[in-house]
This record gives sequence, C-alpha cells and structure tokens, in this order.
Amino acid sequence: MTGQVGQATAAVLNAMGLLTSALLLLVLLISAFVLNPIAAAFILVLTASLIGLLRPLRKTGVRRARALSRAQVQYARGVAESIGVAEEAQVFGAGAAQRKKIGGLVSQMRRHAFATQVLLRLAANLYSAVLSLMLVGRCSCSMRSVAATRHRSVRCS
Repeated sequence: MTGQVGQATAAVLNAMGLLTSALLLLVLLISAFVLNPIAAAFILVLTASLIGLLRPLRKTGVRRARALSRAQVQYARGVAESIGVAEEAQVFGAGAAQRKKIGGLVSQMRRHAFATQVLLRLAANLYSAVLSLMLVGRCSCSMRSVAATRHRSVRCS
C-alpha cells in the first residue's frame, strides 16, 4: 500500500516520544520526591489529572487516524483501479473524470493526514508544556520561600 514506510517511521517516532516523555516524567518525579515530597505528590496528582483531561483529545486523534487509514485504503484502491482502466479511459475520453475522482481521493486523504498529525502532535506538546510550566512554577515558589526565609533570618539577627 502507499505510505507504509512513512507510517512505520511515524510509529517509531511516536514510540520514541512516548519513551522520552515517560523517562522525563520519571526523572522529574524522583527529583521532586527527593527535594520536596509534598510538591512531588502534587505534581503526581496534576499529571494524573492532565492525562484524564487529554483523554478526549486522544480519542479524537484515534478517530482521525482511523479515518486516515480508511482514506488511504480508498486511495490505494482508486489508484489500482485507475491503472487498470487508464488505457480505456484515454481511448474513450474519460480521462478527465478519472483524474477528478483520484484528485478527490487525494484531497480527502490529505485532509485526514493533516488533522491526525496536528492532533497527535498537539497532545504530546501540550502535555510536555504543562509539565514544564508546573516544574517552573514549583521552582519559583520554592525559590520565593527560601528567599523569604533568608530575609527573615537576616532581619532577626
């Protein structure tokens, strides 16, 4: 079928992205538990909540991926059909209708491919961005509390 190499490459890249994100989360959680167990528990709860909130986006991505798969199968069938009747179409003047049909299949597949890629990348990037913001927010809160503690100890002495 068409695009199998691209799909296999995308699957490997998605698996690597999942592995990278999981390792990043694990390292962040271990560091957080070492530095501040309460903050680590908070991050763990937020992460679980984020996974739950992104579930509808993932479902939409799966639906789009299935639609893309169906569109690619239809495209492959259309190409096979057009090759089989190309000579007859040219002889009988049906070439324009055949080109129009294949063009419609191509545009349908292109729309589904674009929507699927955007949704899958959006979910992964959104998850990473929120985790990074949570980490930065927690670090900033910790730095403020340390600075406030030092400021009070300087004033008291």
